[in-house]
Amino acid sequence: MFENLFKKKIMKTKFFTLFFIIFLLFFVKKTFSQEDEFNEFKNQVEKDFSDFDKKNKQIFNDFVEKNDKEFADFLRKAWNDYEGNEPEKPKLGNKPDKKPVAKIKDVKIDGQDEIAVCQTVEVIPFALGSALPPIQKEEKGGKKKGTLSVDFFGLEQSFSFDAELSKTFKNGEITPDVIADFWESASNCNHYDLINDLMEFKLQQKLNDWAYYQLITQVSEKITSSKNHAKLMKWFLLNKSRYNTKIGYNANNVYVMVATEFMIFGKNYFSFDNTNFFILDNENIKALRSYDGNYPDARNKLNFLITQSPVLGTEIKSRSLNLSYLNGKYDINLKYNVSNIDFYNTIPQLDLPLYFNASSSSDFINSLVDNLKPHIESMDEFSAVSFLLKFAQTSFDYKTDPQQFGYEKFFFAEETVFYPFSDCEDRSIFFATLIYELLNLKVVGLEYPGHVATAVCFSENRNGDHLFYNGDKYIICDPTFVNAPVGMCMPQFVSVEAKVIPLNSVHSSENFSQELMTVITKAGGNAQKVKVETDSNGNSFVVGTYDATLTFSEKIITAQNDQLNAFVAKFDKNKKPIWVQAFSGDEDFESKFVKTSPDGSTYVAGKIGKNAQFDQKQIQLENNNLKVFLAKYDENGKFQWIKTANIPKEASEKHIVVSRFTKEGKEVSTMIFDKNKGFDNYGISFAQSGDILITLDL
Repeated sequence: MFENLFKKKIMKTKFFTLFFIIFLLFFVKKTFSQEDEFNEFKNQVEKDFSDFDKKNKQIFNDFVEKNDKEFADFLRKAWNDYEGNEPEKPKLGNKPDKKPVAKIKDVKIDGQDEIAVCQTVEVIPFALGSALPPIQKEEKGGKKKGTLSVDFFGLEQSFSFDAELSKTFKNGEITPDVIADFWESASNCNHYDLINDLMEFKLQQKLNDWAYYQLITQVSEKITSSKNHAKLMKWFLLNKSRYNTKIGYNANNVYVMVATEFMIFGKNYFSFDNTNFFILDNENIKALRSYDGNYPDARNKLNFLITQSPVLGTEIKSRSLNLSYLNGKYDINLKYNVSNIDFYNTIPQLDLPLYFNASSSSDFINSLVDNLKPHIESMDEFSAVSFLLKFAQTSFDYKTDPQQFGYEKFFFAEETVFYPFSDCEDRSIFFATLIYELLNLKVVGLEYPGHVATAVCFSENRNGDHLFYNGDKYIICDPTFVNAPVGMCMPQFVSVEAKVIPLNSVHSSENFSQELMTVITKAGGNAQKVKVETDSNGNSFVVGTYDATLTFSEKIITAQNDQLNAFVAKFDKNKKPIWVQAFSGDEDFESKFVKTSPDGSTYVAGKIGKNAQFDQKQIQLENNNLKVFLAKYDENGKFQWIKTANIPKEASEKHIVVSRFTKEGKEVSTMIFDKNKGFDNYGISFAQSGDILITLDL
């Protein structure tokens, strides 16, 4: 709805682009003989652009105010009774009460059993944020400011806020009108400056969505001491931060429910339109009144993946561990970040893939490298894995989670060093971290009924109990089965089908990307201007630039003179090129993004000026306006088409451009948004309708 409204408004607006302004100012300064004439012209140009900026802001103001009013009206009458779902428990099964030890007579050195794989545990993609920048209204001046401070996991941080936010609710009976009145009052206060500051802090400190939820919780409780008011404030700020969040009430208590794709164990949840909304505070509520709908601009679901370790407090502690391996004894001192441990402790119980795929603090990772790498760097690959396996098996005391905590609790890798005891899934997550951080080998988790282990893909063929995953042979490595060598599965699980937990970790991606950069550089590409996208099969899709000659296998591509030269290529999981295609453009040309779609097609997007060349076809565009381009290649790398959309002339470096195309390449809309310091989700994305969105930073 707002796209068409916005586009119509933009098309009616006739002003100079910033680029045209710069050109005119440069040209006119040389041709105007009188300085006062030049200044008069300059002032008129600046006024025209200022008028556009004001009209653009008014469009956003009108849209936001309309949304807020309609949502408040909706809240007065859209309430129904809902029954919740009982909290679910992890389905891991009963783990052994005592540490399993391989008996000498049972130890297999060259086992050959093949483990059956019953399924692969899907990992939700890293990028779940909105491709559209937020639509915000201009804040009103003259508002009294308040200041609040939070102690956020070892970080002292202050935020300014509109003091009127503290007065948006009066304690009393909770009714739909009371909730609607709160929304109206809060939306009439200045709140976008606060939200932008919170989102900027999120980006700066590398917070994932759960950490941001914790931040919003603390801020809400600082704005007001009222329990119900703080929850309403959290609901409001999360919605305005674009997270799909609902409010409910029962017996005069308010409950915040957040949408997520993940199963959160031990938490009550309610289902609306095939989406689960969880009550993440420690509250057990089985029924409440709520509404079946959502705030129009709040579409993001809370993502628990830790793709980069949050930057929190700096207190570091260490733990001394001992290892006896072959004829040597080793004292190993590993560090952990206390604030990270505190943060992990707030995270509710999640599915195992999120723990296997989480990033760890740099303090922890560096201590692994400093204390373990020297012992294995002179070893061959098999010996190094054996050393690390023995370390994970014997350096930690064993207790199941129910024995240690009274309930199931999966550890992130860093937590295994902190807590005095650990069990099978904790050691497997820890061992997997050792393998990809220290040896850069592919590793997967294996989930059995009542047990978790790992398997490692070696560079050379190895004997041992094994499984095949994505065409690669993985050798069983069990970090809990004490004294079991590489390649030995627990006997009771040899004939049991295992669920494979793939590691799409950010560490593996970074290591792979660095190696891929080396391949591209040797071929003649410019590594600093490369974008990489990886699919679920381990293939990589790359867009980059080159200056003279590009050589992949037997294919040699020569650069076009007086053009900016670029390429798109597909590599297999071993970094061997499958196909490569070159293209070029004029001085305004820039290939910025690459993305593969579920049907195997590859899309490249960026900016383009007057002309370009794709698949040896010259493309001459009608006018000199800067444009967004979208190019499509089929699954075999054959060029299909290139489509363009004019970037509105009013767009400048302070704007974000969003173009939307159908899957056939027809332009749906192109919009400009003010840059927002809390938004950085640029690139190509796919809407549920199949449309393709390009979000571009000018």
